[in-house]
Amino acid sequence: AGLKFAAIYPMTPINALITFLADHAAALGIVYKQPEDEIAGIMMAIGASLAGVRSMVATSGGGFALMVEGLSFAGMIEVPLVIDLGMRVGPATGMPTWTEQGELQFAIHAGHGEFPRIVLAPADAADAYSLTIDAFNLADRYQVPVFVLTDKYINESQWCVPASLFKGSVSIDRGKMTKEQDLPADGSFQRYALDTSDGVSPRSVPGMKHGQYYANSYEHNETGHVTENAQKRAAIVDKRLKKTTAMAADVQPPKVYGDDVPALTLVSWGSCRGPVLEAMKLLQQKGKKVRAVHFSWMYPFPADVTKKILSSNSRIIDVEQNATGQLASLIREHTGIEITEKLLKYDGRPWYPEEIVERVI
Repeated sequence: AGLKFAAIYPMTPINALITFLADHAAALGIVYKQPEDEIAGIMMAIGASLAGVRSMVATSGGGFALMVEGLSFAGMIEVPLVIDLGMRVGPATGMPTWTEQGELQFAIHAGHGEFPRIVLAPADAADAYSLTIDAFNLADRYQVPVFVLTDKYINESQWCVPASLFKGSVSIDRGKMTKEQDLPADGSFQRYALDTSDGVSPRSVPGMKHGQYYANSYEHNETGHVTENAQKRAAIVDKRLKKTTAMAADVQPPKVYGDDVPALTLVSWGSCRGPVLEAMKLLQQKGKKVRAVHFSWMYPFPADVTKKILSSNSRIIDVEQNATGQLASLIREHTGIEITEKLLKYDGRPWYPEEIVERVI
């Protein structure tokens, strides 16, 4: 995906990524840095992104809690950043070597103030490969933080993936990277220009003649200078939030599997897809008409298409690995559809297809 810099402090279950990046740094032409803590990690990655290279961090829930101020900083200065948030059982240190899906709402709502972000949740290793490439392109295209929401089950399982998946060229979209020859010679470059329909302003990188601007944590005007002017504050917030509307062009709908006219619909996200699809097959073998609706693009939420898919008269069951039904809450918030029947597992073990079958019959 064009990664050039990663700053990652060790934390289960993302440690395998550290050893891979460190072992292959020279061959891949990247810099891997182990910082002193997660706060330093996200700030290093933000600095690398400001310098013009694709960068990322990876952590689990407790480490991400320390990164949240840095996340808001990235939102303020509109810097691209990819965050691999590998979920495990919480709260606090929880159960480090077991799996859970307890941080969907955390990723969506983390940070002080309001700023756009994207949250993706791969279902398996193949999904993680393709969605991570998407994450880097989306981060550059919209100049926002993008989450790849993984978990212990995905990160530390053994997977079989067709070799063909990794062949062929990868399209790299760096977004609105300005060229030096297009910068105004009078030093009036507006990094945060307001005259943009999608909220994304062209950005320069250090070293570009006439491309200098200010990037700090305070609210600012078009050139990055600090301002507390009421009209300017409202205008720059509106500019940033335009990105959420523009992202609609890239939002992916949930994938639908199984029978066209089901008596039962299983709704899931992330790593629950495998056991849910196996459960669907087992139920079909028993003569049941079953459909599975699976989400990998979590935020901005695909509300309109979800409303159409879940508006049928079938029995709808939410299947998640948390105690509160976080996807079901997200669906209710954005569509008004309340899924009252939920299968929630939060003992640290992944769902087994047979368990789902036993619970729904």
